[in-house]
Amino acid sequence: MDKLSDDKTLSDYIALTGENVLVCYFNADWNRPGITAAPDAESAAAAESVRIVEASVDDCRDVAAKYGVTGVPATLVFKNGRLVAKEIGVRSSERIRKLIQGEPE
Repeated sequence: MDKLSDDKTLSDYIALTGENVLVCYFNADWNRPGITAAPDAESAAAAESVRIVEASVDDCRDVAAKYGVTGVPATLVFKNGRLVAKEIGVRSSERIRKLIQGEPE
């Protein structure tokens, strides 16, 4: 999972992804549940053959604020350059796959 350093980096990934899906997983070094759940996000992205990036809310505060990330972990899904799904909290690999596929909860 690539790590973001700022908003420009996320914008670059979104542009590179084009019509494909990009998953951005927000977390923090101090958030044990989010660290433990990160492999689920990675496996969901791999199963769906989509790119995933990770952003620390401590390092990427502007990005977190821009997308309304109010808690961690948070999973954001972008498609065609637009945010199409966002969920806050630990999610299973299966739930993240459904987000990627565009299925409602």
